[in-house]
Amino acid sequence: MQLRHWSPLVKNNLRGFADVELPSGLQFLDISLLVSDGKIWASLSSKPQLGNDGCHKVNANGKPPYGGLNQWHSRELRDAGPTPWWRWVSTA
Repeated sequence: MQLRHWSPLVKNNLRGFADVELPSGLQFLDISLLVSDGKIWASLSSKPQLGNDGCHKVNANGKPPYGGLNQWHSRELRDAGPTPWWRWVSTA
């Protein structure tokens, strides 16, 4: 796995966004790097969920729920990965 681009952005738990490329050439864009309670994890891109009427859903807190477009094979891969690309960036 190769880090192609890093955009730092510190806001709450967010530390930035990354573009990574797998050995196959497949690229994942705008992966969020998050930090909380001493743990670091990556969140793949998602999109707002739509209701039957085609409008964005809103949850009980008044926020739009998001659904994943992709997913990590396992939590271990999401949290650590065979090559944790986030070790190559500053999370300060």
